[in-house]
Amino acid sequence: MKKYRRQLLTVIFISILISFLSFGSQVKGLELNWPTAPGGKELSDESTLVDFVDYAYRWGIFLGGLAAFIALIIAGFQYLTSVGDPAKMKEARERIIAAIAGLVLLLSTFIILNTLNPDLTTLSPPTSDISGMPTGNWQNPDWDKPCEFVKIYKEKNYKGHILTIGKGGKFDLEECILTGIGIPIIPGVWTWYISETPIKSVLMKGACQLNLYEEDKCKGNFTGIGKSMPNLDWVSQSHIYSIKAVDISPPIPPKVKTVTFPPPTPLKQPDGTYKATLKGALLDFGRTDRVRVHFEYGKNKLYLDKTAPPDPEQFQEIFVQDIPAGGIPFSVEIEGLATNTTYFWRAIAANEAGPAYGTTSSFTTGP
Repeated sequence: MKKYRRQLLTVIFISILISFLSFGSQVKGLELNWPTAPGGKELSDESTLVDFVDYAYRWGIFLGGLAAFIALIIAGFQYLTSVGDPAKMKEARERIIAAIAGLVLLLSTFIILNTLNPDLTTLSPPTSDISGMPTGNWQNPDWDKPCEFVKIYKEKNYKGHILTIGKGGKFDLEECILTGIGIPIIPGVWTWYISETPIKSVLMKGACQLNLYEEDKCKGNFTGIGKSMPNLDWVSQSHIYSIKAVDISPPIPPKVKTVTFPPPTPLKQPDGTYKATLKGALLDFGRTDRVRVHFEYGKNKLYLDKTAPPDPEQFQEIFVQDIPAGGIPFSVEIEGLATNTTYFWRAIAANEAGPAYGTTSSFTTGP
């Protein structure tokens, strides 16, 4: 059995070695059209050394597995045709065991490395920049305009439209879109990815960014494209399996109004003071996902010295949502108002870009 196991391992080793040597003989010029490696790996004039190693590794694994599989078939056939001859059946059984052991040995190295650290089985060139993005390709977007749409094309110069993300498109901004197929070889451990449609040019309107991810769920390393580009040959198409378009426009102050109709109605309290309810409405979030709202009021129109609520930690937060006609209402009740006094007040909304103020209005308490 040891003899045949040694022979099988020798066959596997020679298969891997031949794949490396044959790969190395053509590296300089890529004068041949190299076949696609198992898992969809392709070579081009722009392939790096890491791409070549990955290509040879895939073929080595495939050829080694194929050799072990053929050995298993031959040994199985020998076993079936050796009925009645114990010596030949024993020899065939040992070959079957050796072939199975070879397959296990072939896969166990990958499984062990992937279990210890998945990055050990991911071949990628070292870089200090975002993966796949050479320095200088990223351009400043139109910062003053929110992202409207991203159009993707399969040919250079905006030809061969594939899809539109955003306004007028099938997909929304921030939505993860699959562009490749993941085939689980060993579920949860080893997956081959096959890239489908190449992206050769991108057209954008507004401050958009198209992220090209190395994984199929918009996770991991990605290349960010920040402006319309008629030629994306610098992007490695063999490692793009999902994409997502995002709005990277900076926030602007929100819009808010002071609700003056109906005006606040002061209500007298048992202690002789008054209370009133101040109302406002949020009209726009200002490109952010949340806004904090409150009120200012006081006896001097030019200096509103009190806030409602009094503690900034109690300011109401409104999270992004559809804004109805008239805005999103909010209100605060204030107490301890003096009699026969005119109070001035206004609504305030603030986000990351700063505050916005409603018009200043007034009301007067009774005797």
